[in-house]
Amino acid sequence: MKTLSIRLLRHVTLLLMLTGLSFNAAAQQALLDALREGGNNIYFRHESTDWSQRDILRQQDDWLSCNGEQMRQLTEQGRQRATATGETMRALELHL
Repeated sequence: MKTLSIRLLRHVTLLLMLTGLSFNAAAQQALLDALREGGNNIYFRHESTDWSQRDILRQQDDWLSCNGEQMRQLTEQGRQRATATGETMRALELHL
């Protein structure tokens, strides 16, 4: 039961954080501690892409491709934001 309560608390805290609600310092620290323990997944959409490019999907699994000739690429702003996200996650020592 304790494990379920801790997991539920983690999920609720993460949900509140992602919705932009403010936290007190203790809640922020609890969330960071939980994420540093590992065993969590964070799912989020990629950053902004160049809509002047078109995705070329000819086969069922083409959407899995990272080939720049087939799939829209991130904009410069999207690359900068993605880099900043990765740097922040590394600096916070999150184990995801």
